[in-house]
Formats: sequence, C-alpha cells, structure tokens
Amino acid sequence: MSSRVRKDLASAMAEAAQAMLTSLHDGQRDKVVFPLGGDEQYSWFYTPTNHGGLSLAEMTGVQQSLAFQMLKTGLSSAGYGTATAIMSLENILDLTEGFTSTFADRE
Repeated sequence: MSSRVRKDLASAMAEAAQAMLTSLHDGQRDKVVFPLGGDEQYSWFYTPTNHGGLSLAEMTGVQQSLAFQMLKTGLSSAGYGTATAIMSLENILDLTEGFTSTFADRE
C-alpha cells in the first residue's frame, strides 16, 4: 500500500470517527472515549459478557449508520461484508437460543 493510499485511508477513518463522535451526546460519548494508554485497551472479550461501551441498541438510526460507516473505512469490502454478516448471524443465534442480556452493569 502506497504512502498516499495510507494517508487517504487514515483521513477517511479520522473523518468517519469524528462524524460518529460529533453525533453522540455527553452520556454516550463517555461510553465511547477512553484515555489513551488506559486499562480499557486491554479489556477484550469474545464470550457473552457486558463489554461496556455504547451498544447499537443505545444509538439512534443516524448514529448506527455513522458507526457502520466508520467500521467500513477500516475494512476491505470483503471484511466489511464478513463483519456485518457475523453481526446478523449473532442476532439470529440469540433468537434461536432464546438469549437475552442479563449482564450486570460494568464497574
């Protein structure tokens, strides 16, 4: 990937992130923005748990669209298709298994 392409990609990602952040109100922003170098960067889970952060369910339709646009800037077309397909399949799996969230608030 050329230097110019990387700069264009970084610029697109920054613009998408800024648009997303601008759309959030203070309570939502507090769930999304964390200090650089803080403990949150090491908090990764794949198992069902309260991941913290701002869920899609807590966003307006416009905010959801901006979140997906931001995701799309960092992935190839195939990667974006895979990510959104997995999200859709997770919803179907939840319905099939009768899963509902009962996670306690994160401390």
